[in-house]
Amino acid sequence: EFLKYLNLDVKTFFKLYRLSSLQNVSHKHKGVKEAIQFALEHRPDLKVYDYDKEKLMLDDKYSNLLKYPDLKLALYGSHDIQYGNGFKFALEMDFPVEQSKYRAKSMEIKSSLINIEKKTEMKIINIKITVRNIISTLNTLLDNIKRSKAEIQLVEKLEDAENKKYKSGLSNIF
Repeated sequence: EFLKYLNLDVKTFFKLYRLSSLQNVSHKHKGVKEAIQFALEHRPDLKVYDYDKEKLMLDDKYSNLLKYPDLKLALYGSHDIQYGNGFKFALEMDFPVEQSKYRAKSMEIKSSLINIEKKTEMKIINIKITVRNIISTLNTLLDNIKRSKAEIQLVEKLEDAENKKYKSGLSNIF
């Protein structure tokens, strides 16, 4: 058909032009659930949220130490005239009277964790919506291609019928 429009025969065309072979592109049509699962597993921004959660959990463990007394133990070498050489032990304990620093840090960490969880949920919802939109667009395009192929086949049949009518003298060239 293309050669008719170029007004060339096959041998002349292949003498003038060289066509490279096109590779057949195949794709797996994944379901929505599989595509969403694949997208969620391979998103680095979701992994960043997981890292931030782990960091906050470690901060929470560290801040839990603020509620306990601060204990310092020291050992000193000493020399005394009466007793000679010896050691002195020192024990120092600081008790936190007010727990406000611990409580404030704990509340801050909990609110940050809730914030990260909400951001993660929003990101997951956006990913799901995007994947569903892409898949529905792909399905629409595939349906359009099928319909276009069917329309081309009908037009070719109509063209053949018109050519037969023209050859038999029942139709004009238009």
